[in-house]
Amino acid sequence: MAGWWRGVQVLATGELNQAQIRWLIEALGVVETSRTEGPAPEISIGHREVARDAQRRILVDLSRLSETSWVFTVFFEGEPLTEEMVGRYREWFRELVGQLDLSVIRIDPPRTADDLHLPDPQPAAVREFPAPGTTWDLRFQTLSELFFHLDVTDRTPADVARARLEHFTRQSVWDGAPAGLRREVEDYLAETGTSRRAGD
Repeated sequence: MAGWWRGVQVLATGELNQAQIRWLIEALGVVETSRTEGPAPEISIGHREVARDAQRRILVDLSRLSETSWVFTVFFEGEPLTEEMVGRYREWFRELVGQLDLSVIRIDPPRTADDLHLPDPQPAAVREFPAPGTTWDLRFQTLSELFFHLDVTDRTPADVARARLEHFTRQSVWDGAPAGLRREVEDYLAETGTSRRAGD
């Protein structure tokens, strides 16, 4: 697998003073310089290589999106991280976020629906396409294709899959979804414990 990939990422928000930022940099053990490898190096404020072997390279990175938005990431090049490694880094980041009293916005990959950041859809009154029958110009016509679009795989926890699916059905574009796809979604939600009709 060529190139750098995101193995674990935590997006958090909150104000940190210079002493707290210094503590965080030391706790992560990162060098206070921007990455030159991997995606979005321009927002990186510290990084370090934590592993390099025949299988993979691993980087820990701290990035800053704004004055109050912080991104904790483990990048890898080569073989994907094991589940045990993902869990270990995930809990480490959560512990640091908690010690700094930051608020978690999103964790990727999500373990539960609480790890997702799903913005509230527009109220029906201000939807761009409020009327049923809106033209469906998206390429997916089946539930499996929709799941691919929503980044839902066989390894995605069930409550995460449901949360992403339900969120999508609350978007204005869902008003024009094909009847067959709507039935598939309604059946899936009913079978997995959600009785609400999709789009209601």
